[in-house]
Amino acid sequence: AFGQTTYSGSWWSSARIPADPTKVVGSVAIGDNTFARTGSTMIGSHNYQGALGDTTVDSASTRTSALNVYATTIGANSFSNGAFTTSTGVYNIISSDYNGGRLANPVKNLGATINGSLNSIESMTGNYYSGIGNTVSGVANRTFNSNGALVYGAGNEITNSVVSFSGMPTDSGSSAKEFADKLRTAISGNEGGGATLAIGGGNKADYTQKTSIIGVNNTVTGTSGAVSTYNSITGFKNTATNVKHVTVFGSENTVTDTEGALVLGDKRTANGADGSIILGSSAGGTTTSVKKAVVLGAEADVLHEGGVALGADSKASIDKGVAGYDPDTQTASTDTGKTWTATAAAVSVGDTANNITRQITNVAAGYNDTDAVNVAQLKKAMASAGTGGVARDTRNTVQAGTHVQVDETPNADGSSTYTVSVKADGKVENGNTGIVTGGTVYNETRTTADGTYTKVSNTAGENIMALDTQVKQNTDAITNVDNRVTNLDNRMDRMDGRIDRVGAGAAALAALHPQDFDVEDKWDFAAGYGHYRSANAMAVGAFYRPDAKTMVSVGGSMGGGENLLNVGVSLKLGKSSPYAGSSKAALATVIEDQKKQLDAQDGTISDLKSRNAALSEKVEKQQAQIEEILRQLAELKK
Repeated sequence: AFGQTTYSGSWWSSARIPADPTKVVGSVAIGDNTFARTGSTMIGSHNYQGALGDTTVDSASTRTSALNVYATTIGANSFSNGAFTTSTGVYNIISSDYNGGRLANPVKNLGATINGSLNSIESMTGNYYSGIGNTVSGVANRTFNSNGALVYGAGNEITNSVVSFSGMPTDSGSSAKEFADKLRTAISGNEGGGATLAIGGGNKADYTQKTSIIGVNNTVTGTSGAVSTYNSITGFKNTATNVKHVTVFGSENTVTDTEGALVLGDKRTANGADGSIILGSSAGGTTTSVKKAVVLGAEADVLHEGGVALGADSKASIDKGVAGYDPDTQTASTDTGKTWTATAAAVSVGDTANNITRQITNVAAGYNDTDAVNVAQLKKAMASAGTGGVARDTRNTVQAGTHVQVDETPNADGSSTYTVSVKADGKVENGNTGIVTGGTVYNETRTTADGTYTKVSNTAGENIMALDTQVKQNTDAITNVDNRVTNLDNRMDRMDGRIDRVGAGAAALAALHPQDFDVEDKWDFAAGYGHYRSANAMAVGAFYRPDAKTMVSVGGSMGGGENLLNVGVSLKLGKSSPYAGSSKAALATVIEDQKKQLDAQDGTISDLKSRNAALSEKVEKQQAQIEEILRQLAELKK
């Protein structure tokens, strides 16, 4: 009920009484022989009698075949027995032995979905968790004793791809979302269940888990005691039996009893080829039956474990333990070390039995004893060994040099004795290339009088060491001075940068200005930007005016690590305007009142002007009357 009302019993109970019947989800049953339990919809004619999937149905068994809750079944002669199942199409069946009892496999087919016709998700027998999360789309597809199976296409079959689910929800929870979250957690925690995928047509999977099959007429099988897992088979008419972590791309390939292998090509057979990589097709159906083989090329093959065959028709037929050719003995080496005897099967780039050989080109010169040698290295080795067949003169010749004298004395046996002496007639002076004796050097280098650092009693070497010590001390002192100058220069550079940053910060602070005083808004905030030479800085500030004569300010700038801060108080002295403490709203009220007074005065003035004009007109009339009376009096006097 997803929290809409409470029920007696557990969620899977056969009889549960709602606390508020008005909150119970209704059901819809339209068509002959239809049955819909709580939250379910069943639409269509159901008059078929006969076998359907792994069970037999008739018009009297509709209730038995559609007993669970929240099931949606739309289509003629289609049946769904599972909670939250959906079937759209004709002659589909989601079967289960659930009969409404508390412990009668209520979770079978939970969430199973069929879209199409003549499809079946079969769970009448088999695992307690069979059918959970299966999705079938297409025609004539079938799953049996499987969960988490995904089938898209026609004529595909997945059987015995099932695991026991742990952590399945036992009640609906407080909402549909909570129930969906629990299902997602359970499915993820159980790695999707059997999780076998079949896309295409005529594919078959039996005793598989975590396996993907894409294409047509591919078959992957295992056994109840050795399930085939973690495989990916793509193509046409491939067969994989008792395999794990195997990937196959191509057509008509066969892989058996193999783990951790890759086959890319056509008509290849791998049997017990654990850890092997086979790339390339074989028209004749080449079989590889060794482990850790690497095969690259059409019809290529490896005959020993760990061998490598590179190129079409290549055969790697040499096993490990074979010694190399020794030029000294002109036979196989007796050295069993890794340099002379192979520790792994050979790499082959051809097949001498069928006259297939290849040159290996673009090879760099090797360095280590186990590296390959290129032709350039062989040429150089031959040149170093001399040219074969040509005799060389090995006699020695002794002759005098510029500073060497050779004297020959013949011996009685015909041999000669050569006496070599040195010509020591040189001088210690600029441009002289002759050889001098120790005495000559001594006379030229000895000190004739004691100095500050050199002494007559010292040898030339001791005097040189004394001078060298002093020179070193002088050099160290100069180096120390140089280091100090360098440090000072660095500090000046840093100071220059800091001055730039301080200048930028000061400029940013200078950009902070408050607004005019407003008694209603006493706080002002400002931001500023400053730039000085190569430095930039930002500043922010705040201003508070408790009254018209006082302002408190605080500001800070940031940029390049040189942060500035200022705090200030500003006061006004002297007599202030009576309106100085007034807010803008108060001033506006005063101005409005004054405007009204001015408007009233303008009205009064206008009224007075009107009255004055009337009086002026009246006076003029009276003046005219007086003048007329005076005229008449003047006439009477006449």
